[in-house]
Amino acid sequence: MARTASKNGSIAVINQKAAAMGRPSNYRKEYDQVALDHMAGFDTQGDWNDIDITKLKLGTLRGLAARLDISPAVLYEWKKNIKEFDYAIEKGKALQEEIMAQRLIVGVGQTAGTIFALKNLHSWADRQEVHTTVSMNDRISDHLKGGNRVDWDKGEIVQTVETSDGVHKVERWDDDADTNTLAE
Repeated sequence: MARTASKNGSIAVINQKAAAMGRPSNYRKEYDQVALDHMAGFDTQGDWNDIDITKLKLGTLRGLAARLDISPAVLYEWKKNIKEFDYAIEKGKALQEEIMAQRLIVGVGQTAGTIFALKNLHSWADRQEVHTTVSMNDRISDHLKGGNRVDWDKGEIVQTVETSDGVHKVERWDDDADTNTLAE
């Protein structure tokens, strides 16, 4: 048992197990449907054919917390710990994403705002494809096979070469150069 003192000086004895568990959750099963409908922006149990995507107001997690009269921290805790609640939110977000994509395709609403929301709420991004081709010619491959080191920062291969007079020279190979030289 633990003892705690209140502001007025009284002492209460608390069961440590109960204190560790915290206050009981106010979560109710019907919140799953509320979360789904709020995030999707419509009554998902109704006829989906009657939905006018131009008039839907899509929800946010903070808005859902306000609607359920709980703090965002409690909402995130429920989302983390209650599978059904998390599933309802994620399904609502998937419907929300689909609705926003359809708005773009049909050309209704504020296009820039919809794109902004998709990027920020649903991880959409402008895609930039970069294709890089790296090729090594036979000369470079021969250098690498010989145990030579590659100085990638300078874009060159460094090799020690033994000449007929026994002097070692360093060859710097640059694929972009018209000619390559041996240097002592």
